[in-house]
Amino acid sequence: MGLVLLVGLYGLCGFTWWALGAEDRAKFTPFQIGTLVFVGLLVLVVYWAVVRCRITADDDGIVVVNGYRSHHLAWTQVVAVSMPSGAPWAVFDLDDGTTLSGLGIQASDGHRARVAIDELRALVESRAAA
Repeated sequence: MGLVLLVGLYGLCGFTWWALGAEDRAKFTPFQIGTLVFVGLLVLVVYWAVVRCRITADDDGIVVVNGYRSHHLAWTQVVAVSMPSGAPWAVFDLDDGTTLSGLGIQASDGHRARVAIDELRALVESRAAA
C-alpha cells in the first residue's frame, strides 16, 4: 500500500508539473527546481523510514526496527510487551528498567495490533518459562 501511495504522490507531482505548460515551467529558477527536488527526496527519506518499521521474532530474540535504527533484543532482555490504553504503538519493558517503543505495531491497526501484541506476549512468556 505504501508503494502505491508513493507512486501516486510522485505521479501527481509529475502530472502537475507537466500540466503547468512549458511557459509556466520556464518561469521556475534553478534554485526553485532544486528546492522542489530536495523536498521530494526528503519526503522519500522520511517515507522510507516509516515503511521500514517492523517487529520480528525468531529463535534468537526480537528485532525492532524503528525508522533507521534496529534493536536486537535477546529473549532474556524482554520482560513484557504491552500497548497501554491510549499508546500509539507497542512498548517493550526491558530487564534493565528501560522501555523501547516498537513502531511496527501501531494501535491504529485495531484488532490486528491487539492480535500481534497477544502473540508477542505469549512468545515472551513461553521463552521466560523455558
